[in-house]
Amino acid sequence: MAGGEIGELCIREKEKHFIFNGYFDEPEATQESFKKGWFVTGDLLKRDAVDGACYFIDRKKDSVRFGGRNIASAEVESVVRKHPAVADVAAIGIPTEVMES
Repeated sequence: MAGGEIGELCIREKEKHFIFNGYFDEPEATQESFKKGWFVTGDLLKRDAVDGACYFIDRKKDSVRFGGRNIASAEVESVVRKHPAVADVAAIGIPTEVMES
């Protein structure tokens, strides 16, 4: 992942079950969380272009449904954060019966 880009954190264990031994009573979900030996965390990180440090951005599945689409809260926050009157923002989804999903 190049500096400034957002990517998903994946972890490869040196020993089996060292980091994660599976979701309780959900073997299918456990199997799906591993790709080619890598545990795919669902955490989105951004690498600093200067020092290479990684910073947590959001959860991959942290999204809201609108108009039949999934929209990551990080996308909404990045747009709102650009407004000069906004110091910081946290977007969360709430259930509503007013709008169709």
